[in-house]
Amino acid sequence: MPRRNPQCFSDSSATLLADYTVDCRMSYEFLSHTADLKIRARGKELDGAFSSAAQGLREAIAGDVQVKARMEKEIDVTGFDNESLLYGLLDELLFLLDSDGFLFSHVEDLESDGQRLTAKAMGDNAASYKFSNAVKAVTYDDMLIVKDGGNWSVEFVLDTANDSSDSGGRV
Repeated sequence: MPRRNPQCFSDSSATLLADYTVDCRMSYEFLSHTADLKIRARGKELDGAFSSAAQGLREAIAGDVQVKARMEKEIDVTGFDNESLLYGLLDELLFLLDSDGFLFSHVEDLESDGQRLTAKAMGDNAASYKFSNAVKAVTYDDMLIVKDGGNWSVEFVLDTANDSSDSGGRV
């Protein structure tokens, strides 16, 4: 069932939440997929669609938990095309959770050029939040990046634990 970014409750260009501003011109939705979780994210620019994809990942990881932006992590990934950059971004955000216990709230200053993507991930210590993460990995399965009219759309699949008791070692 399609689901809009829960942080955007109106058509205004931005909604102020806690310690940061969310750009509501970006959106994402969960799509039907056989076994895993498929997400479609959109943006006026490709970088905006990538930021929306990150927000979709964040909700897949932590649901409706409101994560404060108390810490910052630099993201710098290289790739050979836009698909590898999207994969690299999402994989790095998941890696930061697994390795550093860093739960991101959103990404800022995201820029990509087709071979390199940089951004700032804002977030907090995951131990400060109660959530159940079923996301095991990012995949290339059904990955799609297209420009339709004046907007960008990206689709990707997350490998998720089929058993809700399997949190992949995360909180």
